[in-house]
Amino acid sequence: MINLVKLQYNVFFKEIYRKIHYILKIQINLGRNIMIKIYGKQNCGNCTSLKNILTSRNIEFEYIEDLKTLMIVASKARIMSAPVIENNGNFYSMEKFLEVI
Repeated sequence: MINLVKLQYNVFFKEIYRKIHYILKIQINLGRNIMIKIYGKQNCGNCTSLKNILTSRNIEFEYIEDLKTLMIVASKARIMSAPVIENNGNFYSMEKFLEVI
C-alpha cells in the first residue's frame, strides 16, 4: 500500500514538472517571437511612422537609432531605405514588414 502511494505521488509530481516545463518553454519562445528590432536614423519620417503604428497596435519593439549600425544591417539585408526591421532573424523594409504583421 505504501509503495502504491509513493508511486502515485511520484507520477503526480513528474506530470506537474512536465507541464510547468512546457509552459515555461512556450513563454520563452513567445518572448523571442515578440521582439522586433527597428534600425533607424535621426529625422526619419518612416521610422517615426512605424514606431507609432507598432505602439498603437501594442507590439513590443526595440528602436536602435544609430546610423553606422543601420548602414551595416541595411547593406547585409540589401535594403536601401530606413527603417530596416529585424524579426525572427529576417530583415524587412517598412513596406514588406507592414504586409507581414
